[in-house]
Amino acid sequence: MRHVVVVGGSLGGLRAAQTLRSEGFDAKLTIISEEKWPAYDRPPLSKQVLRGQWDQDRIVLSGADDDSLGIDWRRGVRAQSLDAGERRLTLSDGSTMSYDGLIIASGARARRLAGTENLREVHSLRTLDDARALRSSLRERARLLVVGAGFIGAEVAASARSMGAEVTLVEPLSAPLARVLGDEMGEIMAQLHRDNGVDLRLGVGVESMEGQDQLRSVVLSDGTMVPADVAVVGIGVIPNVEWLEGNGFDLSNGILCDETTQVAPRIVACGDVARWPNPLFGETMRVEHWEHTIDMAGHA
Repeated sequence: MRHVVVVGGSLGGLRAAQTLRSEGFDAKLTIISEEKWPAYDRPPLSKQVLRGQWDQDRIVLSGADDDSLGIDWRRGVRAQSLDAGERRLTLSDGSTMSYDGLIIASGARARRLAGTENLREVHSLRTLDDARALRSSLRERARLLVVGAGFIGAEVAASARSMGAEVTLVEPLSAPLARVLGDEMGEIMAQLHRDNGVDLRLGVGVESMEGQDQLRSVVLSDGTMVPADVAVVGIGVIPNVEWLEGNGFDLSNGILCDETTQVAPRIVACGDVARWPNPLFGETMRVEHWEHTIDMAGHA
């Protein structure tokens, strides 16, 4: 192969590119990254970065700015469409790019609540820019409402309390992190949040967010209204697969690949965007986890 293109410049894309180089691939290697920053570690965004304890340099991934790898970084653009038959990508800036091999590592984006698109101070937390915007909004005694008590929601709630915000955490299930930790550990997490001053609302969801242009309050599914200056929505992610449409791929909940990560001849996938057959559970699944992304990127 003379040219391998990696779509996605985060953990999966970078590790796949590094593996290619370490295993002797010395031809042209391009990474297309929608973000303008060098690849960085995302888990600290809801903790050390949000709290202002770490700056950007602290979270840059190893090798993200290593010129010796000979990677042609195309930052600030995204893949707009793919013609797999012609082995050609169209990018968001209108340019096109041909490839011999393609690694799909386009990740996922935060799921948003419908009807809040034009309401200021309704945040998600997926990128460095997201973390910076949220931090600037969490002034002292800001009233923050967090939707969803998974990892992102629970961590944001804890960080915001340490910053002096008044925090309400809304979760439709019976306990925070119940899906991953179970009810018993979930109840321990719930008590930790209560002990630290979080107003925990369990077994309810969000009916609507109110305000003209600026968020003012949130109406819950039990009819109660909670005043809020800022909201964070942590209700999962949507795989970035729209650019792959029209090629006959299975794009339901990510792009389907086989047990070797292959999607089609000369095309592989890895990371949050990839769905693969798990022999243990007898079904295809998508796993959003740091270690899984690293392992899968190496295989890809």
